Amino acid sequence: MKEETRMAVERLEMAMEIEREGRKFYLDAAERTEDDKGKVMWRSLARQEALHIEYLSNARRALVEKGQWASFGMEGVRFLSQQEIPRIFPETAEGKVEPAGDELAALQTGIEMEMRSRDLYEDLAEKTEDHQGKDMYEKLARWEETHRQILQAGHDYLKKTYF
Repeated sequence: MKEETRMAVERLEMAMEIEREGRKFYLDAAERTEDDKGKVMWRSLARQEALHIEYLSNARRALVEKGQWASFGMEGVRFLSQQEIPRIFPETAEGKVEPAGDELAALQTGIEMEMRSRDLYEDLAEKTEDHQGKDMYEKLARWEETHRQILQAGHDYLKKTYF
């Protein structure tokens, strides 16, 4: 295996581990959250992390087996627009219980995780010369930024509604 390919495989393995940790965090947060909308959000983010793992795994497999990047295949993946993200959370929360402080902390942790993941993928895109590899990392960075925006909207909603 060429040195460039070996390094690319190592970077993909590192990224997959980060995505696994993120998925576990989101599943744990879904279990701890009492609010139904919060559970839906956390589980949705966990499913998306699983998709990231799948894309990264496919790219790794192509590099190991064929020595080249695979097409990322994000056809059908739709990113939320800036206007859609705030609509996930209603303007008021009638009948809702006050959130525990750990819900805000979980949202903040998620925001920080997504920022680190976004930054990592942007860095990997810069370091990757192959067009398909660069494209995959750029799309993952964009996806992570969308996750960050969703979590930020949730954080802002809770702060505005309860604090």
